[in-house]
Amino acid sequence: MKGLTINSDAPGEKLFMLGNEAIARGAIEAGVQLAAAYPGTPSSEIMETLAPVAKEVGMYAEWSTNEKVAFEVGFAASLSGLRTLVAMKHVGVNVAHDPLMTAGYIGARGGFVLLAADDPWAWSSQVEQDTRFIAEQAYLPILEPSSAAEAKDMIVSAFDLSEEFEHLFVVRSVTRIGHARSDVTLGKISKEKRKGSFKKDRSRLVSTPAGARYNRPRMIKRLEEIKKRVNTLPYNQLNLVSGARLGIIASGVPYSYAEEAITWLGLNDKVSILKIGTPYPLPKELVTKLLSSVGEVLVVEELEPFVETHVKAIAQQAGIPVKIHGKDLLPVIGELSTDKVTEAIAGLTGTELPVNFKEIEALAQEAAQLLPLRPPALCAGCPHRASFYAIKLAAKKVVREQGIDTIPIYPGDIGCYTLGYIPPLESNDITICMGASFGLANGFAHAQDAPVIAHLGDSTFFHSGIPPLINAVYNKANITMVVLDNGTTGMTGFQPDAGTGFTATGEETTPVRPEEIARACGVQSVEVVDPFDLKATIEAMERAIRFEGPSLVVSRRLCAREAERQRKRRGEKLAPYHIDPQKCSKTSDKIMPCAATCPAGNDIPGVTNLVKQGKFQEALEIIKQTNPLPAVLGRVCYHPCETKCNRDQYDGAVAIHKIERSLGDYELTLASEEKAKVKRAEKIAIIGSGPAGLSCAYYAVRMGYPVTIFEALPVAGGMLAVGIPEYRLPKDILKKDIKRIEDLGIEIRLNTPVVSRDDLLKQGYKAVFIAVGAHKSMQLGAPGEEKEGVISALGFLRETNLGKQVNVGVKTVIIGGGNVAIDAARVALRQGAEQVSIIYRRSRAEMPASDEEIEAAEEEGVKITYLAAPTKVLGNSKVSGLECIRMELGEPDASGRRRPIPTKGSEFTVEANTVVVAIGQAPELPFTDQLQVSPQGTLTVDISTLATNQPGIFAGGDVVTGPAMVADAIGAGRKAASSIDRYLKGEALSMAEEEKSVVSYEELSLIGIESVPRAEASKLPAAERVKGFAEVESGLTPEAATSEAKRCFSCGVGSEKCIMLLGCPALLRDDSLTVIDNSMCDSCSICAQICPYNAIVQE
Repeated sequence: MKGLTINSDAPGEKLFMLGNEAIARGAIEAGVQLAAAYPGTPSSEIMETLAPVAKEVGMYAEWSTNEKVAFEVGFAASLSGLRTLVAMKHVGVNVAHDPLMTAGYIGARGGFVLLAADDPWAWSSQVEQDTRFIAEQAYLPILEPSSAAEAKDMIVSAFDLSEEFEHLFVVRSVTRIGHARSDVTLGKISKEKRKGSFKKDRSRLVSTPAGARYNRPRMIKRLEEIKKRVNTLPYNQLNLVSGARLGIIASGVPYSYAEEAITWLGLNDKVSILKIGTPYPLPKELVTKLLSSVGEVLVVEELEPFVETHVKAIAQQAGIPVKIHGKDLLPVIGELSTDKVTEAIAGLTGTELPVNFKEIEALAQEAAQLLPLRPPALCAGCPHRASFYAIKLAAKKVVREQGIDTIPIYPGDIGCYTLGYIPPLESNDITICMGASFGLANGFAHAQDAPVIAHLGDSTFFHSGIPPLINAVYNKANITMVVLDNGTTGMTGFQPDAGTGFTATGEETTPVRPEEIARACGVQSVEVVDPFDLKATIEAMERAIRFEGPSLVVSRRLCAREAERQRKRRGEKLAPYHIDPQKCSKTSDKIMPCAATCPAGNDIPGVTNLVKQGKFQEALEIIKQTNPLPAVLGRVCYHPCETKCNRDQYDGAVAIHKIERSLGDYELTLASEEKAKVKRAEKIAIIGSGPAGLSCAYYAVRMGYPVTIFEALPVAGGMLAVGIPEYRLPKDILKKDIKRIEDLGIEIRLNTPVVSRDDLLKQGYKAVFIAVGAHKSMQLGAPGEEKEGVISALGFLRETNLGKQVNVGVKTVIIGGGNVAIDAARVALRQGAEQVSIIYRRSRAEMPASDEEIEAAEEEGVKITYLAAPTKVLGNSKVSGLECIRMELGEPDASGRRRPIPTKGSEFTVEANTVVVAIGQAPELPFTDQLQVSPQGTLTVDISTLATNQPGIFAGGDVVTGPAMVADAIGAGRKAASSIDRYLKGEALSMAEEEKSVVSYEELSLIGIESVPRAEASKLPAAERVKGFAEVESGLTPEAATSEAKRCFSCGVGSEKCIMLLGCPALLRDDSLTVIDNSMCDSCSICAQICPYNAIVQE
């Protein structure tokens, strides 16, 4: 029949409908005269189906303010003799639990059916709650359909049974029922229209202790009668197969899976099956018949073993020795499926599976990888996005201004706005149930001293947000409450609520305003804002957060999707926004200051971005492109990148070197890289196994060249091995990093100094990289420095690192102000010196050593005398002290530091058993007769290629620059490998390098950036450090490194700020530009308001 509708009185005709529509049809056929519900997936469509036809079928329908109210409205109608349907999702039953328990005692008059929609796998819920337990607790019988068609028929039967036994009934639906479509045969619509009449019966209806004692026996008696009746209901069907060893008991949707599995396995004549339509109470007679006829039983149901437990109880009571399976073979989590049930039955019967489910699952997983990721997100133009942005920004500003040493707490709630919890908005710190955000905020405010800003939606406010608001006033909770009023119940399908001004059936009504309720309840600070006026919203949020006591802000703007519908009805079109690519790409030709400053050339932005996502393997792969020693460099680098980090001007630089160390330590847990394949015949010789030599070797061997390193020392590592103390760089860490490089196929020859280029040429080496470092100490140049007890810092550190004990006596004095001087001082303490001091000729401001090392030395007891210089070594043959003179600073010298000038008549003496000279170092050069040498004693090279004046000979690291950082040497080694590769291929050595300017702090938009303390690693106490050479500083955990990486501003990605801060699906990345998808854009203007370059404009 054409033109069928939900309320067509056409018995026998079929209508293709949603399960929830079928349930609504059942209510119409049953003659329901009152229906009440609260929106909640997967039950919302029931009321949405009934409301439009309610008047036509003689039904009153309402969206109640919450499930408790809906239940109470419905119960009153039942007691007035009317048939009543109350619908809600499973967690809504929790809200209605209080009246439900008492109503079960009282019973029904007009048929009362509670439709509870469970949600296995929590497709749209916060829990997988099983309503059957609540129903059993309340003595309420349950009907559970296995299909949409059966759901319709069960609703009708439930009303008949409710009136027959004067008892409340529950129909339990699930997502697979409510949201699946199928053909449903229509039944006859009841024409009975009752007039409501309330019959007073105080002994039964007034719930007092006496009333409970009066009602409980009657309730139990009613249920006992129902237990008998369920054995004859058509929804409980037993199909006994003669000689069957296995019986299946299946309840609800899984009955269909069981039937299909039995047919698929060809076991129709070998397996008995009992279909359960009333999981509570079970049809005991039918269950007993099945149990008595088989040797094993499989109970098939979703979620908890509810039916299984009752079946086992029946078997035990009857003394039936049958093996009962259930959740030992089927999952307790999520929905069941035909394959899961088939596997269980096949296992019990020894039947071969018709297909390989594991292969199918593997194919499905493989195919899933090809699908584009679609993370849940707020809609484009959603006003909640603007509200969250303003809340976070205002909170951060207030925290900074007030100097509060805590991070704001953001309790969230249940609604479409819950999607704001994912990056970049990260709006929710905790969400548990509807209305709980305000309640949780009360608790947080009294538990700790931190700003608490809680939010919920307008529908949720009316549902369960008012009691905690009153509690905040009553108990003086210092919280900020935000009502996200988008004029609808958006998450569940745009249903009206108490604030929209119209009812479920479209009638106009008085809109209830949250701000009016708040003021009436005593909230003193109440404001209403339009979130699309971002500036005004931020200012209002700031005032609310600053207010002492409970405050409330209503952020009111119609839901973007509802607004779109209204525009379409009015025939209106939006003026779209677009992005000016010239303005948007303002910083696209700039780089981040950290990357611009890194001597090793590390892609710090790329690494940080991956670490913040927890992608350590991918981040490691990137860092190894420029740094083959991340575990080493992460420990010893003095991180100039951090001194230039833009975040340093905000709340502290990102701990970049600690992140690098985390990656290095992570690599040490992995297997070594595969041995590099030799693709080139030309052999490369590297002189020196320090950081420059190792770096060159690593990148050259990965290019396919055979590489040999010649090392004069007995250990590999150069200055890493003999110049850096173990408390900074543990030997095992260095050895592991070197071993990983060596395992690529590099030969390292120890104790093999190279003195002649001809020797290397004779051995067939086609290119040479000189990386001998700077191991020669500079002389003090003062009278008496030849005395016993005057030693070089490099020699002192070398002896110590090679495991030798150096007797430094009681008092040790170090001359110098660099990192080597600091290392020598700290090592002297560990070698037994009781008093260690440093004499430096300039002030602390000019001291070249890193601040971290200076502070560490002072913590350990090293004394530093600034503006002093030695003039003479005192003592006879052995040093006894130093004569020094005070200095003052004059004009800057060539280094840019102020020149120290002796102060006449300021001489003083210092006692010393050992004097350690650490005033500089220079390289010891091989075959210098053939190479150009600078006046400073270093090799002269083309700085862009590291080529010397001799073809095929390259040099880099300290041998070229003089003493520098390990990162400089690593960068030089990589550059040398690239130049050698081009040289051996006959290509031009010089390569044009594109120069980019650096993003400055002033260019950044810090809107939405939360103040987060810099991560700090733990250190050994100073008293423990000096007892030995144990590593002083521990690294960050992977979790801490990930959190620290999230502090990165990503300031070199200027044209993605709108994407990074808002996460709007209408903002897309297209190659190098950000574009707006006008098919999604709602012209909310938020991106235009925050764009630091005014690149987003309306057409």
